Amino acid sequence: MEVAASSGIGKPSPELSDKLSVSNQSQSERNNHFNCNDWNAYTVCRANTGWFIEDYAWLESNIKNELHETYTARLADILEAGGVSVRKETYVKTICLVTRKVRLSSQYRNCSILPAMARQKLATHKLNLDYWCKHERTAGSELLFFVATVPGVVPAFGELSESACSLSRCISKAAPTIRAEFGCDIVFRSTEFTRRTAEQRGSAVLDQYSPGTMTYHPHANVLIDCSRPLSMARRGKLLRYLRRALGTHVKDCGPIADTSYVTKFSIDPKELLGSNEVTPDEATWLFRELHRINRLQPMGAFKDWCAELGESNYKVAEVRLGGARELVLMDITPKRSRDEGEAQSRREADQTCGEACEREATETLNGDSRARNTKPLLENIILGITKPTCLETQWAAPRVIVIGYTEDPQTEGGKQRLEKINHMSAAVLVWWYESGAPLPEEALAQADELRTEARLSSSSLDINFNCPSTATRKERKEDTNAPGGRCP
Repeated sequence: MEVAASSGIGKPSPELSDKLSVSNQSQSERNNHFNCNDWNAYTVCRANTGWFIEDYAWLESNIKNELHETYTARLADILEAGGVSVRKETYVKTICLVTRKVRLSSQYRNCSILPAMARQKLATHKLNLDYWCKHERTAGSELLFFVATVPGVVPAFGELSESACSLSRCISKAAPTIRAEFGCDIVFRSTEFTRRTAEQRGSAVLDQYSPGTMTYHPHANVLIDCSRPLSMARRGKLLRYLRRALGTHVKDCGPIADTSYVTKFSIDPKELLGSNEVTPDEATWLFRELHRINRLQPMGAFKDWCAELGESNYKVAEVRLGGARELVLMDITPKRSRDEGEAQSRREADQTCGEACEREATETLNGDSRARNTKPLLENIILGITKPTCLETQWAAPRVIVIGYTEDPQTEGGKQRLEKINHMSAAVLVWWYESGAPLPEEALAQADELRTEARLSSSSLDINFNCPSTATRKERKEDTNAPGGRCP
């Protein structure tokens, strides 16, 4: 949620404008500069600053974000009415280093029902799975997508977690046989639920429950990596084995090219709201049931790779190379931790941070007796920098994460840290102009114009949270090296 905006949007000086006149040659040199294997937070941030997103894709993403925030706020209200505390007090803000727009950081606790929190974990799994599929799989292998459905539905306040966990255990037990007999490896499993009334599900469910009974139907999305494409006969044999081993109905959805079909919300947020809005009691029950379920589970070779990735202090990141989206491994090892002496100094500094803030606040109050009863003034405490995102404009820009952000600090430390934020903003502006992005105020004006046109347009975007975005679908279609084949 946007709470403020500073007035001083950085403009390049005449000297800087001349320096940043990006020609085709200099832009090509910039792309070549990033064609390297030594990616870290700095190089990824620089490469992605100024990344442009087309009009329709940016509008779709913005509408999705707004709906996420709306649904999250409403579901948080319902959960808190049921006695579950999902909000927290926060003094953390994020400031765009290009436009200087200020937003409050997330005020929600880690809760899988809330879309704003669930999508963070989904994004990490999707990036890892996309990278593994493209770079780590055996050449010529095939990804098959299966959906296993629990035989019956579970009524609200029933044993939902046990039903889902039982299916997950069966999938894990079937994995060794699938590997031995078919030469295939289960690499990912996700759990998903549909929420309907008994009346909406039809006569089969109406025989057991009254029409107004709310029911949940668990199913598992299973991704299987085959070392070589299976013939239709072998696939039919694999399907029959899965049905026998899991004791459920299993659907063969064929090869897939987009991992969005297996990295989805556990429950579509729209199913929890609307005409059949979840009650506080049902939301509390659902929160407790989902808390017991491992909804996103890497398996097999992919699980081993994820473990090795974490131990090596690497993570998967998206970068812009020559205007195209690429996935790379980014080194997240802190520079200081590479030297034990410096790491020890950092730990000692962290331990005395609170004492330093207290002294700073006391000195500011000039020895006033109230200082003993006053909390330390935490001003402009820099926690880190986010990856460049297109929250305000179509051009990506990083944000600095700050505790107690103020442009009028009262402490000496607060003033020094504000100066550091200003220096960071100046450096990011250089990257912004190097990428060919316009002046920040022009980018903001163009974004406002697009939003206005979208509101006035008679057509609306149909947002489906559990389907790939338009931009992703288009990108996958054009990517001839994407794994798998047709999408289900």
